[in-house]
Order: sequence, then C-alpha cells, then structure tokens
Amino acid sequence: MEFRFVNDDPLGSGNRKTVRSHVMKGKNSGKTHVSRGHKRNKEAAARNVHVLPPRDMIATLRQMAPRCRPIPDYYSTNASSFKMPGRDLIDFYAVGEALYPPEFCQSQNPMKTVWFEYLLTDKAFFHVSLSMTATCLDFFEYKEHESPEAIAHMTQAFALVNQRLSGPDAISNPTIALVCMLICQESVRGDLEKYKTHLLGLVRMVELRGGIHVLEENDDVLQKICRLNEGSGVQAKSAVSRSDIQYALHTESPALYAYDAMPQRVMQEICHNGIQSQRPMAAIFSTAEPTLRQLIRDVDSISVLFNNCKRNSKLKAHEFSATILSLGYRLLRVQGQESRSLEAIQEACLLGFVCFYTTLLLQFGRQRHLLYEKLSRRLKTSVDGLLPICHHPHFQPTSIWLLMIGAISVFERKEDIWLLPALVRVSELMHLKTWDAMRNELKEYPWIRAIHNEQGKRVWDKVQRYQLSKRIG
Repeated sequence: MEFRFVNDDPLGSGNRKTVRSHVMKGKNSGKTHVSRGHKRNKEAAARNVHVLPPRDMIATLRQMAPRCRPIPDYYSTNASSFKMPGRDLIDFYAVGEALYPPEFCQSQNPMKTVWFEYLLTDKAFFHVSLSMTATCLDFFEYKEHESPEAIAHMTQAFALVNQRLSGPDAISNPTIALVCMLICQESVRGDLEKYKTHLLGLVRMVELRGGIHVLEENDDVLQKICRLNEGSGVQAKSAVSRSDIQYALHTESPALYAYDAMPQRVMQEICHNGIQSQRPMAAIFSTAEPTLRQLIRDVDSISVLFNNCKRNSKLKAHEFSATILSLGYRLLRVQGQESRSLEAIQEACLLGFVCFYTTLLLQFGRQRHLLYEKLSRRLKTSVDGLLPICHHPHFQPTSIWLLMIGAISVFERKEDIWLLPALVRVSELMHLKTWDAMRNELKEYPWIRAIHNEQGKRVWDKVQRYQLSKRIG
C-alpha cells in the first residue's frame, strides 16, 4: 500500500543551510556570541512594528522548544518502565491546558491520554511534537521565516512517516494521529496547500479503515480528526462525511465529517440555566428559521455557561471537545444553507458567531489568532454595511460587539486603518469612555470573560492611543 500525501520533497539550499546551522548549535554551545537583540529592536522600530511583550505562554513555548539541547533517547527504553523527565512532564501539561482550557475544563492527567502514549513510544510523533512547538513559537512571535528547530524536526518526521506509510502500519491509529498533527501544524503555518494534501491523505486513510465510525472506539483520535478537519473541500464517499471545521474556516469549502452530538450534561446545563429572551441575539434572530434560532440560542447559552463555570461545574475534557465540535459543524452547515435568506444584521451576526467560535479552537496563550482571510473579508463587508445605520440605538451595541469580536479573532494589524476609526465612532455614539463601560455592553453578547477580556482590553487601549494621536496631530 502506498500513500503520497506527506510532502517529502528534497530540501532546498536555504532549508539545508538552516538545518546545518541548527546541528552546529550543539558544537557551538558554551561559546559567547554578541547579542543581536538591539539590532532586532532597531529593525522592528524602523518598520513601526509593535513587538509583543513576553508573556507566560510564549515563555513556556521557549522552554519547550528544543533549542541547543540534545534529544533524549526516549525510544531505547521500554515504554512500560520509562519515566519522563520532570521538565518535559511540565511541558506536556502546558500542552494539555492549551487543548482543554482550565477555566472551563476539569483538571486532567494528560499522561493518561493516547497522545501521551504516542509521545513516549513513537519517534515520529515525538519529532512532530517538537516541530509543532517551534512552529507555535514562531507564529506567536510573528516571525517571517521558520526556525531551524521546526525545519530540522519536521524533516526527520517526514522521513519517519513516509517509512511507515509504505509498511503494515500505514493506517494504524498512531499513523492517523501523526497526520492529524501535521494538519494542525499547517493550520498554524497557514500553508493551505500542504494542509489540503495532508487532509486528503487522512480522508483516504479513514476510508481504508472502513469509515469514521470505526474510530469511535478511540475517541481521542476521532475528536482530533474532526477538530482539525472541520471544513475540508473534499466530497467524501462515506455517508458520515458532511461538514468539518478548520479547513472550512480557512477556505469556505464544505466539510468532511459530522460530529453533531452535544454532550448530555451540557444540554442539561443549557436547559437549566436558560438565557433570557431579552438578550440582543434572541431579538435579532426572532424572525429566522427555527434551526438557526436554536443554534444561536445554544451558542449564546454556552458563552453564558462558560462565564459561570465554577470548580464543581467544569466540563470534562471530552465534553468540552464534543461541545466545540458540535457548535462548529452546526455553524458551518447553517452558514451554507441559510445565509442567503438572512437580513443584513442577521448575516453579520452569524459571521460574528463564527468568529467567536474560532477563539475557542486555539487556546495557546491567546497571543495571536490563526489567519482566516476569507472570513475576515466577509465580516468587514458585512460590518461596513451596518455602520451607516449604527446611529440607531438598536444597532450600536451589536456593531461594537461585531467590531470587537472581529478584532480579537480574524482581523489582522493591517485592518487597523479602518477598524480603529470605526471603533472610535461607535464608542463615541454610545458614550463609552472606559473599558468597564465597553465590557458592560459586551457581556450581553457572546463574550467569554476568561478568553476575551484580556484581548478586548488590548484592543480598547489601542483605540485610546489612536484617539490621543488624532487629537495631538
């Protein structure tokens, strides 16, 4: 059996040079080098680029990235007697919290997951994990080029994966998990061509296993596939292949698999704590189709549920993951089916819900969101259509929510040229002079304090600086 979906093209001269440089770091360890920090700061200032201050997650990723340290020989040890070094154990817990935010999820032991087992017993999975760590660090620090660490470990991983794809383990659970990791990395890197290549390979592997239902006995793998695939543009032969998320959000193409089941406990919480009918979104979508109204109510209710999470009411990891998957598939399906029949404000708010949803997918420190260029353009177009009528009190708070949720989810820095003036205009119309006043308006909409407040405050501070510069200028 042969697969040809993992890109293992020969390295170019630039990449070879980068890998050699990475290898030489071990030989050069201990030597004193002149710091380039001042040079980088001057270059950043010359480009007028805002340099992110160091934050906890970026610091964690720096510790996790395998800079100048040898890779431990984990794989010469029997897995049953292996004991992972303390620091690597802490790093793995950090990854666990990134996938399952502790604000909403019960504390868990990531060492009991299938992913930890693969990390210990699978050399290719280990290299992909290290490459993923380096890629995330590059991404959050806005680096223009991949680091030597990411290239070196991904090169090793590709070679190991391709060996396995030509052997008897080509469609085993560990191999499927590896491809999921490759897809996750391309999502962060924003390389949609490689993303699609890996995804098509994953689809073929699942088909050869007999369909997505065969993996239900291995729920970790099933949810990982669905979480990464939500939205590929491929028509799968299986009846279960309908709608997936991540690739669809990037490309606006249909999804592959369906994972609609909402956990029973979450549904009970939603019914028990039912949101008030006076909430703005309930009024805005009062004329929509029942299916859409129910979805809007569920998303709004879940945002309230997450805001009210306490120690004894936090979700289990699988409940959180299943909730995120269910919302994603339903949002994608409704977007494709009903967007043409919506009023302008309903269409804009539905896009706002999708943007809100993207903030739940990546919890690695919330330093930067993934790039969703098509979604960003669509939201901007919809908001532009609403801004002329935002002088009406009914539309003002909705406009401010759309602008703020867009700012922290899909709008990039280049959008500041129109986003900041728009935020100034609407906030002045609403007489919002402080962040507390702004936050008081946002709490009536899908807005999760633990995830969105810090990012929202940064946007508000940027708006204040913009206003000040205009007054001085």
